[in-house]
Amino acid sequence: IGAVRTKEGRELDDIRAKVIVAARIAGVQALDSVFGDVNDLDGLYAEALRVRLLGFDGKSVIHPRQIPVVHRAFTPSDQEVGFARRVMAAFREASSRGAGVIALDGRMIDAPVVARAEKILALAEAAGCLPGER
Repeated sequence: IGAVRTKEGRELDDIRAKVIVAARIAGVQALDSVFGDVNDLDGLYAEALRVRLLGFDGKSVIHPRQIPVVHRAFTPSDQEVGFARRVMAAFREASSRGAGVIALDGRMIDAPVVARAEKILALAEAAGCLPGER
């Protein structure tokens, strides 16, 4: 795109957003590009966590030592897993009553929130790191 690449990578925000939307439309995973400085593992972690929060499903790496850093950034936290479990419990309880509206802590829980909770739990299970197991 002709942009000057910075350490923060903000010049890629628009492109990243388009990649995420295109991947969701196509039904495929959105993978972010590599982080070029193989010696800056803290910078890699910060960028990987940021793109995960943007909606990416993973990040490409160019050196084996980057793999555990990216795995750590994309692994759901204990707090995320706990909230996802609460969402799913509220969803199951509401479904058993035939209720069309679900609320948790005063917040409406809709289909995208339930889908995100399912994804978080599947990721945590795949990573083998449910709360208390890390």
